[in-house]
Amino acid sequence: MYKNYTKKLGIPNSLYHKILLIMRLTTVILIASLVQVSASTFAQRITMDRRNVSLETILKDIRTQTGYSFVYDVMAVNNAKNVSVSVTEAEINDVLNKALNGLGLDYKIDGKIISIRQQINEVKSGQTSIEIRGRVVDNQGYPLSDVSVILKGTKVGTATDIDGNYIIKVPDPNSVLIFSYVGFKTQEMPVKEQNRINVVMEMGISNLDEVVLITTGYQRIKPEQSTGSISTLQEKQFNSRINTTDFIIGLQNKLPGLLVNNDIKYKEEPLFQIRGISTFNGIRKPLIVVDGYPTELELASINPNEIESITILKDAAAATIYGARSSNGVIVIERKKAKAGRSVVNFRSTASFTPKENYERYRWDKDGFKATVENAKATADFQGPILWEFMKDPYMGSYFTFPTPVNILSQGTAGVITEEEVNRQLDSLGAYNNTKDYSRLFLRTAVTQTYNVDLSGGSDKALYYFSSNYVGGRSAQIKNDNNRFQVTGRTLFNLSKKISFEVGTSYQELRKNAAPVPGIESLYAYERLQDENGNHSPVFSNSFVNPYYNQTLIDAGLSDNLYYPLQEVNEVSEKTHGMNTRITADLRYNILKDLNLHIGGVYERAKSEANNLATENSSIVRQFMNYYAEDDFMGGYKYNFPKGSFLRNSLTDNRSYTARAQLNYDKQFAGDHFINLIAGGEIRDIVDKSHASAIIGYDDQTLIHESVDYKYLDTYTGYAMAMFAPFNPYASYQDLFRLTENVNRFVSVYSNLIYTFKEKYSLSGSLRVDQSNLFGTDPKYQYKPLWSLGAGWNIDRENFLQGASWLNALKLRAAYGFNGNVAKNSLPQVIAQASNNFFNQNNPVRSLFLLSHANSGLRWEKTNNINIGVDYSIFKNITGNVEYYRKKSTDLLATSQIDPSKGGSFATINQASVQNTGLEFNLNANWISHRKFNWNSGLVMAHNENKVLQFYHVEPALRARTIGRPLGAIFNYHHAGLDADGEMLITDKNGVNQKFTPELYNEGILFAGNRIPSFNMGLSNRFDIGRFCLYGMVNYFGGMVTELPIPDAGAVRPIEGVNNFWKAPGDEANPDLLPKQRYLYTSWLARSDKYTVNAAYFTLGDITTAYSFKGMGWTRKAGLSDLEVKLQASNLYTVALNKQNFSLATGSFAKSYLTPTYSFFVNVSF
Repeated sequence: MYKNYTKKLGIPNSLYHKILLIMRLTTVILIASLVQVSASTFAQRITMDRRNVSLETILKDIRTQTGYSFVYDVMAVNNAKNVSVSVTEAEINDVLNKALNGLGLDYKIDGKIISIRQQINEVKSGQTSIEIRGRVVDNQGYPLSDVSVILKGTKVGTATDIDGNYIIKVPDPNSVLIFSYVGFKTQEMPVKEQNRINVVMEMGISNLDEVVLITTGYQRIKPEQSTGSISTLQEKQFNSRINTTDFIIGLQNKLPGLLVNNDIKYKEEPLFQIRGISTFNGIRKPLIVVDGYPTELELASINPNEIESITILKDAAAATIYGARSSNGVIVIERKKAKAGRSVVNFRSTASFTPKENYERYRWDKDGFKATVENAKATADFQGPILWEFMKDPYMGSYFTFPTPVNILSQGTAGVITEEEVNRQLDSLGAYNNTKDYSRLFLRTAVTQTYNVDLSGGSDKALYYFSSNYVGGRSAQIKNDNNRFQVTGRTLFNLSKKISFEVGTSYQELRKNAAPVPGIESLYAYERLQDENGNHSPVFSNSFVNPYYNQTLIDAGLSDNLYYPLQEVNEVSEKTHGMNTRITADLRYNILKDLNLHIGGVYERAKSEANNLATENSSIVRQFMNYYAEDDFMGGYKYNFPKGSFLRNSLTDNRSYTARAQLNYDKQFAGDHFINLIAGGEIRDIVDKSHASAIIGYDDQTLIHESVDYKYLDTYTGYAMAMFAPFNPYASYQDLFRLTENVNRFVSVYSNLIYTFKEKYSLSGSLRVDQSNLFGTDPKYQYKPLWSLGAGWNIDRENFLQGASWLNALKLRAAYGFNGNVAKNSLPQVIAQASNNFFNQNNPVRSLFLLSHANSGLRWEKTNNINIGVDYSIFKNITGNVEYYRKKSTDLLATSQIDPSKGGSFATINQASVQNTGLEFNLNANWISHRKFNWNSGLVMAHNENKVLQFYHVEPALRARTIGRPLGAIFNYHHAGLDADGEMLITDKNGVNQKFTPELYNEGILFAGNRIPSFNMGLSNRFDIGRFCLYGMVNYFGGMVTELPIPDAGAVRPIEGVNNFWKAPGDEANPDLLPKQRYLYTSWLARSDKYTVNAAYFTLGDITTAYSFKGMGWTRKAGLSDLEVKLQASNLYTVALNKQNFSLATGSFAKSYLTPTYSFFVNVSF
C-alpha cells in the first residue's frame, strides 16, 4: 500500500513556497504536479458507489477522479469506522461531507490539497474561568497555523491563527491541553498556574501517510504502477543502527534477495549478490547506481550519512533498463538533496571500538606441542642421522628447512647433543606460549572515528547541500591505519518555470599506512618474538632456510636470511594516497507540462599511488640479495641485487564518464489512463590504467639508487644461485615493472513504458540495445536487444473486495524478460603477453604467451528472468510481499576444449548455463502504534537454489562446476570409520567398506552440499518508548555446508583433538578418533563427510539504543533543533547448528566466539 501525499498545514501563504521543500513530503508535491487536471477541476463531478468500505478507500477514489491530494494523520483515518457513499455527479464538498459525517473529522481545502483533521468544537462564552494564550511554532521557529488545541477529555478546543497564536479558556489549573498537527508529534501540556503556553512542535513524519515514489535511476514511478521486483530501504530504517563506514553491512538481511556476508567467501570474495550467482567468470556483484548514474568508484566513496534511500532492482522488469550490466541486479542509492528554507547545520559523529583478540578462548589444543613433537620425531627418524649433516651442508642445506623441534631432534639423532639435552630443549619450547607476547607486541584496540557536518538550505530559486566527512581508522594491528576525508556539494538552480539545472561534486582523499604484521596462525606457539634482552628473534615462517645453514651463509659473507617479525614490521612500510572525484550535471527542460527533456552526465576519476619501502635491514631485501648472489670465483660474491632499500611504486588511474539524453512523458488521460514513458540514449566510457615500477639499491635520504641489470634479474633464475637460497622470493621483470590500459566503451539506446488503467491494472515494457568494443565481430550477435514485459493488478481496488475491511492492499505482479552481464576474460582479438621460455634454463629465450584466442562470437552473458510477486497490506498495520523467481543464465563465458590447430587446446567462449530459482518473503508490522510507544518488526527471508545446467569441461568431478550441482558445490567421500588396525575405511561406489586408497576415493566421491547459503533470514525489532528507542537485529544463514579443519599434528597451531587417535585394538569403536597413522591421512580426511558439517548459524548482529533530547527546554535555549545520542553493540554472539558449534561468522574454526564492536553516536542539528 502506498502512502498519500502530505502537506504541512497552516503555513502562512507568505512563507509557504519558501519552506515547503524542506519537508519530507515534497515527493507528494511531485505527484500532484504530474497528475494533470483541467482548469475546471474544482467543478469536477464525482460518481461513486461504495458500501461499508474504509475511509481511506473513499479518499483514494476522490484523488483518482479529481487529482486532489490528501494529507491526514494515519491513525485518525485508519481508526475511523467504515463508511458508505453513493453519489452521482456530486461536487467534492458534498462527497467529503457525506464521507466524514459522524466520524469526528473535518476537512479543509487549500488549493489542490485537502487536509483531514479532528473536528474542533469552539469553547462557549462563559463556560470557563481561565484564559490561556500562546504561540505554536515548528522546530525552526516558523509559526504553524491551524494547529488543533483541544482540552483533554473533551472535544472543546480551538485552532491557531496564521501567526501561530491561539486563545482558549479552561475550567481549572489541572486542565491539560493537547496540541496536534498533521506531520508533527502530538503534545500534551499541563496548564498548572500558567497563563501563557508556547509550544514547539516536533516533526513526526512516521504518523503521516505519504507517497513513497520508486526510483530506478532513470525514472520515478508510483508503487501502484510498478510491475517489477523492487525493494526499498528508507533513511529511518537504514539509520536504525549506527553505520560507521561500510553502508553495505547496514543492508544485511534487510532487503529480500540481497545476500551480504563478509564471513563466507566465493572465489576469495565476500558474498555480495542479488538472487544468486549467475556467472562463472563474469562480474558477480550488483551494479551500483548513485543519484541516477552507475558508479565505478569503490563503495567506500559513498558516505553513509548522506544516504536517503536504497532501492534494489531484482528482476527484468525493474532492471533491464540497465541492459548488459543488470543480470546481477541493481542497487540504486539516492543521496540527500538540497532543501529550501533557512540554513540548517547538522553534525554527526561516531566512535567505534573493537577490543583485541582473546586467544585464550581459541580452540587450539592445550597439549598441541605434544603432537608437534611426535610429528617432528617422525620426520627426524625417517631422515636418520644424515639429516643433521644435510641441514648445515653449504650446498644441500637450503633444501632441508624444518621447524625447531625437528632441528633439535636431528642433532640428538646425530649424537651432537645428548638425549637429556634434547628433552631439556624441547621442554623449554613447550613451556612457552607466545599468544600474550604476540598480542602485546602486535595488537591494539581498533578504533574508528567519524565526523560529518552538512549544511543545507536555499530558496525556491536556488537550493544547496554541502557535506564534509572525516573517517579515522586505527587497525587492530600496529602501524596500520586508514584515514579518509570527503567533501560533497549539490546545488539546484530553478532558472525559470521551464528550466532547472543541478550540479553535484564529490571529492575524497584517502591515506593508508600498512606494515607487515604476521598472522598469529603463521607462528608456532613456542616461537619467541624477542629474546630475554629484548632483541628481535627469528621464526620459521618466511625464513626459507634453517638456522644452521643460515649461519653458513653469514660465515661465507652473505646476508642473514632469517625472518624477524618484530624487525620486519619496523623495516617495511607501505603508504597509499588516493583520491576520488565525482561530478554530475543535470539539465531539465519542460517542453510541455507532460513532457520534459533531461540531459545529464557523470564524470568519475579514482587515482591511487602506493609506495612500498623495504629497508636494507628488512628480511625481504636480505633474501633478495641472497637469491640473486653468485660466486665470482675469486673468493667473493657478486650481488646482482645490490644492498640498499627496495622501493616499489604502483599507480592506478581509473576514469569514466556517462553522458545521457532522455525524454520523459508522464500523462493522465480522462482520469483513468496513466502513461509514464521514457526514451533516451547514453554513451559510457571506462578507462583503467595502471603502472608499476621498482627501484633497487635505493637510499631514502639521498634519493639515489644503484644501477641494476634488470634483464639479468628477469632472464635468469640462475643455476649457480641455487646453491645459496633457491627457495627465497624473487622478482621477475613483470613483477617489478608493469604498464596496462583497459578501455571499455558502451553506446546504448533504451526505452521504458508503463501504462496504468484506473490505478488498478498496469502494463510495462522496456527495451535496451547496448553496443561495446568488447563485442565480437559476428553480425548475428550484434544489435540484439534486451527487453522485458510486466503486468500488475491492484486487486484490492476491485469492487468485490471493498467489503474486506481487514484488507488494505493486495497486488499481483508478473514479469518476463532478459538481463545482460559483462565478462571481460575473453576478447574479440588475439591477446598475447611477452615472457621468457625456460625450457633451456641456461639459455632462456623471449617468447609470447597466448592469453586469449580471437573470439568473433563474443557476446553478452544473458539471463532469462521470470518473476511473480504479491504485495499485501492487512489489518492497517502489516505490509509485505511474497515473490517467486527463476533466472536462467546462458552464454556464460567458460573454458572449453577447442580444435588444437587453432593454436591451443582450450579457449574461453560463451558456452555454459546456470539457473537460479527462489522464493522471497518480506513482512513489516507496526504491532503497536502510539505516540508514547511504538513497536515495529521486520522479517526478511530468502531462499535460492543454484544449479549448473550446461558446462563442457574436462575438469574432474571434484570441481565445483558440475552439471546439476550449484556453483559452490562441495564433494567428498563417505568415511566408514577405522578398522581393527586403526586404518581408515572408505565406502566405495558399491556401498562396500574398504581400506582407504586414492583410487577408491576418486570412484566414491559424493555431492555433500553447497558452500554458499541457500537461505538467509533477518529479524529486526524496534521499540520507541517516548524519547527512548531500542533496536535489535538477528541474522540467520543456512542451507550450506562447510569443511572442518583436521586436527593436524603438522599444523603450526594444532586444534583441539589432535592427540585423539587410534592407539590399540578396540579404539576403532570411538568414531571421533583419528587413524593410527594420522600424519598420512590428513589431506584425505579433509575430503571426507566426517569433516563436512552443516554450516547454518545465527548471529545477534546489533543492539542499538537511542535517546532524543529534541524539543527539550535546555536544547531549545541552546539553539539546537535536534540532539540524539546512540549506543550500539555489534557482532555480539553466534550459534552454529552443528555439534562442534563452529560458526562461519567467527572467521576461523579455532576462534570460538565473535569479537564485538562498541559504538557511540551523536547527532546535533541547529
